[in-house]
Amino acid sequence: MNPDLINSALELGGACFAWSNVYQVRKDQDVKGVQWLAWCWYVLWGAWELGYIYPTLNQPFTMFFSAIRISANVAWLVVVLRLKLNHKRQLKAWQLATAESD
Repeated sequence: MNPDLINSALELGGACFAWSNVYQVRKDQDVKGVQWLAWCWYVLWGAWELGYIYPTLNQPFTMFFSAIRISANVAWLVVVLRLKLNHKRQLKAWQLATAESD
């Protein structure tokens, strides 16, 4: 079997799982036990593969599905960082409100 097809199937599976993580974080509106910096690493690694490795290996299908997986990783990062920012804003507003009532 063609290595490009095998690798692209693995990338497609990774993309499906990554997009399911995006969906779950958006649904839960919270994330715990996951370090967002790890996802930054996977985005960087994926960009390296997409920009250099897969074109060098002439693996177009893998490159296509890798782009989908990387877009899911970026989307997850954006959602999580926005959630963290919103939680910090809500905490500050709550702290200000409780300080004013004292």
